[in-house]
Amino acid sequence: MRRRELLKLAQFRARLPNGVPVFVYQMGKVGSSTVYYALQSQWNGPSLHGHSFAGTHPDLRIGELYDWHRAGNPIRLVSLTRDPIARNISYFFHCFKAETGLHYTESEYSPEDLKHHFVSEFNHAAPDRWFKDHIRYHFGIDVFESEFPDRGFETFERDNVQLIVLRAELDDDSKSAALSDFLQLPEIRLQRCHNRASDKGYSRLYREFLSVARFPGDFVNVIYSSQYCRHFYGPALIAEMKRKWTLLEATGGATRARAA
Repeated sequence: MRRRELLKLAQFRARLPNGVPVFVYQMGKVGSSTVYYALQSQWNGPSLHGHSFAGTHPDLRIGELYDWHRAGNPIRLVSLTRDPIARNISYFFHCFKAETGLHYTESEYSPEDLKHHFVSEFNHAAPDRWFKDHIRYHFGIDVFESEFPDRGFETFERDNVQLIVLRAELDDDSKSAALSDFLQLPEIRLQRCHNRASDKGYSRLYREFLSVARFPGDFVNVIYSSQYCRHFYGPALIAEMKRKWTLLEATGGATRARAA
């Protein structure tokens, strides 16, 4: 294992003269792997992918990048946002054993049991904290200082750092165009990857969960009232996401959503 990590580090160092390092740095389960794999094959400089940033990171390349940044050298960051309920469901299944105490192959939980656990036990605050605890903490960039545009992406710059933040929900053509402009490349071709819940061993359980994934209005309202949601998505998109996830109830012969 150590030998393989040292080889990766040597390859990272060898690519440094070819271009500014690009770090795809974001919370888990926001569709970042597609962006990372595209950069690996289409960016001449080094590109890395991670959810934390430290000189003591177990990935020696990220530790090296940390020291590179601290020395005042240029770095480019790519980060993504995602509908927090969709992201949290995906993360819940990704960490199924840690969340439920059982491997998914041993689980006898019904989809309704899992839904109750997801609502009452899962840490739903992670998306709201991530940009503050990671981007602002390490790079001094407060993404909440200026309005996030309707186009679904924005760029930031501070000292030796350039950052682009994109909504995961953007179509591939829009992401490609934004990334190409950010990296000053003719074209970034995004590649579908297999790091999706629908491709995992727990995919059947995941699909069953999604079939009942409608939640009480008060729960949905709390999620979408966060600074994160209000900043990156705005009223129209939030209303659409609420309709998608809110539990429906029958009233007077009609069916209506509990939350607007």
